[in-house]
Amino acid sequence: SKGSHVPGWSSPEAKAKFHEAQKLFLTRHRLGAVENLGYGHSFGRYWRRFGKSNPEFFAELPDGTRRPLAGDPGGSSITMCVSEPSLWKRIVADWERKSERDPKHVPYRPYVNACENDTPGMCTCTRCRSWDAPHPSFELHEYWGKKVTPSQRSERWRVAHQPRPEDPGEDGRAREYSPSLSDRYARYYAEVLREARKVDPTARVAGYAYSNYYEPPRGTGIDLRGVTVLHVPPMGSRGLWIPYTDEKSAEFRRSWDGWSRLGAAMVLRPNLAHTGANLPVFYARQLAADFSYAAAHGMVGTYFDSLLGAWSAQGPTIYTLARIHQRPEWSADRILDEDYAVFGPAEAGVRKYFGYWERHSRELESKDIRRYEDEEKGGSFKDYVRIAHRLFSPRNFSDARALLNDARRQAEGDKLALRRVSYLEQGLADAELTTATRAAQGRMEKDGSAENKAAFDAAFRRLAEYRTTVMEAGGDHPANLGYFAFREQSGAGWPHIPRPDEKELKRESAFQARWPDKPSPDPANQKLVLVGSRQLPRTGWVFRKDSARTGDLQGWHLPKTSTDGWQAVDISKAWESFLREPYVGSGWYRRHIEIPEPLAGRSVYLQFGGVDESCWLWVNKTYVGRHHIGPKGWDIAFRLDITRALRPGRNLVTVRAMNTVGAGGIWRPVKLEFYSPAGSKGR
Repeated sequence: SKGSHVPGWSSPEAKAKFHEAQKLFLTRHRLGAVENLGYGHSFGRYWRRFGKSNPEFFAELPDGTRRPLAGDPGGSSITMCVSEPSLWKRIVADWERKSERDPKHVPYRPYVNACENDTPGMCTCTRCRSWDAPHPSFELHEYWGKKVTPSQRSERWRVAHQPRPEDPGEDGRAREYSPSLSDRYARYYAEVLREARKVDPTARVAGYAYSNYYEPPRGTGIDLRGVTVLHVPPMGSRGLWIPYTDEKSAEFRRSWDGWSRLGAAMVLRPNLAHTGANLPVFYARQLAADFSYAAAHGMVGTYFDSLLGAWSAQGPTIYTLARIHQRPEWSADRILDEDYAVFGPAEAGVRKYFGYWERHSRELESKDIRRYEDEEKGGSFKDYVRIAHRLFSPRNFSDARALLNDARRQAEGDKLALRRVSYLEQGLADAELTTATRAAQGRMEKDGSAENKAAFDAAFRRLAEYRTTVMEAGGDHPANLGYFAFREQSGAGWPHIPRPDEKELKRESAFQARWPDKPSPDPANQKLVLVGSRQLPRTGWVFRKDSARTGDLQGWHLPKTSTDGWQAVDISKAWESFLREPYVGSGWYRRHIEIPEPLAGRSVYLQFGGVDESCWLWVNKTYVGRHHIGPKGWDIAFRLDITRALRPGRNLVTVRAMNTVGAGGIWRPVKLEFYSPAGSKGR
């Protein structure tokens, strides 16, 4: 993930050592896949590709328009009109061209990806609505009944808001407030499957049970044999599952059984492991019980999001998740017995320590967490640290430390047991320092006095120094320090790396004004057929940092400009891999390519598998266009039409990449793609 390429480490070597150790653990537990079931949100580029030519692909909003909401200019979060037959055909046509269908491809993903974008179902067209099961809340809901169109992308989740039983809607009907669209999505998956099997009788379709289509379909006659459902249990509050209650477990099982009864192959795809950031939350027993239930009721695979790496704070829960993949019939008690036994003479003390955090995790109240989220303006996995000090008090840490001190006394005389208790102490101290830093920041936000600012700066320095001098230097890899630094900086503004200054931001703005968007036509819209492709070598590229963001003013995109002093690089990894340090800013890549013969009517596109996070492209000295949708663009593939800029023979490709957080640069393959008009004989 992007979070694994961020500041928080003293050196690239320290980061690499952690990830090697984590990889070894995962390998020992055989966590991985030959066939990757991680089917993601599928239509992030469809608006750019088809917004003008095929508006019928997209959801009709209550105001009658089909468009992205404000704040989503590229349409990456637009909802689809899933009852539209031409959309099904387009999905299958795209699938036919995917290289991921080849078993030799890494990753191998053979299924038709019908997974909706990361958004609720929102289409109000007559046909989509006719597919929905009757539900009284369609008339009550502000979106469906009162026809209120969200004004911003960030407001789209209100469409799917489903109050918990302990937090009923104004009319007291918690389950009846937000209607379920599961019937329309189940039928959509079946229709896409029917279309795909015209091409390949063995085709399978992957789709989500998610958001406001998570509830089991209510209608009869829906057959999902041939469909793999990636089941994404709701997170409840933004606080992500904590507390993990019996009610949440019962809701999960009811939904799981409902989809499974329709014949779907079931994949457990929770966001559960995002829970708790680096704090000592504990949910091993609930996790084990629900995992075992799913395994006994049709589960064919899992895809857990995400391994954050809070090993010393959440060790028993992470171990339970790893172990139960091997032995799904085991109880949590059996797995925890195995985990605690490694502490030898300190086993009893460690049990009491984690027992304390288990009770604390269960005693947290959902209504309190929602209040904290509102008051602190955070609490999702992206900014969980903003509510950390409200969930864990100084008294909690004092009580837990006393229990861990008892475990340390029990371990005296046993070096290995002492080392393992020390490992837990690091997770405890890190969580305590994190909450203290957030508490200091909260005081500074309410009163920005010099005293409060100094207190926050001091608290942050203590946290950063502890992570470097104790957690990292100890060599036992207690946490993914890079990931947590990334989330703390991006979600709460903690200064793990300095932000660009005002002058730098102005220069970036001026650059973007000089080189505006220049959309390339989608080959499918031009009735072009792919007739060949060639992946460019990873090597042979040169790179230069552009900290001043003035490379274009110095002619770095022009063929006449010398590359003396530029660095030879491999583009298979982010630029941190060769810069040997974190870098947020802009940088330039150059490489020559050969076009051996006239194009003879063919069109040529340059396809990028991923540039983190934005890209501007020149061929020879001609500006071709850009891929610039903000941080979300870091792993989105795109292609730009370079036909008119090419000439037979040697051509210069120049890429300017820019990132605002985390890793940067070209990090996935770059390919030349050759297209001919449909029906032509050109090759």
